[in-house]
Amino acid sequence: MQGQGVTVGIPDICIDLARCGYFGTRIEFKLNRVHKSPVSPAQHETLHHLSEAGFLARVCVGFEDAPSHHRLFAPVQNRGHPVITIQHTIHDIAAQILGRSLVVLPSHLDKAHVAAPDNAQELVDEVHAIAALRMGTATDDELLRRYRVLEEQRSQCFVRISTAQGQRSGRDQGDRFLSGKDSSTIDRAAQEKNQRDMSRAQSEKALITDEIDRRANAQVARR
Repeated sequence: MQGQGVTVGIPDICIDLARCGYFGTRIEFKLNRVHKSPVSPAQHETLHHLSEAGFLARVCVGFEDAPSHHRLFAPVQNRGHPVITIQHTIHDIAAQILGRSLVVLPSHLDKAHVAAPDNAQELVDEVHAIAALRMGTATDDELLRRYRVLEEQRSQCFVRISTAQGQRSGRDQGDRFLSGKDSSTIDRAAQEKNQRDMSRAQSEKALITDEIDRRANAQVARR
């Protein structure tokens, strides 16, 4: 396939149409179950990074195995092959990267570079512009509501982390036959995600607090 111009590790089907919370879809296509070739480590890594960045990334064996919701992305046909035909505006992509956030966090910048590697700076600038507009136009009540939502998210993450650590400690002490590999990898991915989510919630809370204080100080200064 490399001789036909296919890049190693890049999914076979790429559709850049944002739907249902995804930036687009990426499919690593295997012809059928009889002639199924293994998914290479490079392909696994690429699909993982794309999923983390907000894409629907899947391995499909035959057209019948394609996810049913792939039709939401509705690629047009060009000589029998799906092609990228719909270009979303930078504003649309930036808004999806931010989600409900009122501030720009490092994770947003990482997503921007993955979503638009060729014009990442333009996308990053738009992310900052949207966040600034959201923060500047949010009412005091909206800031407080967002703060409470973030505090609830942070608390839930903390509880999940503490619970998982307690369970792991109990298993380590109570089961001598539990392998070192098992004890070291129990819920590791979930723990790392909870840590990231808790850090993001705490960071946004701090920036919202700064904005609330700034507004309060400005109001005092006007008196």
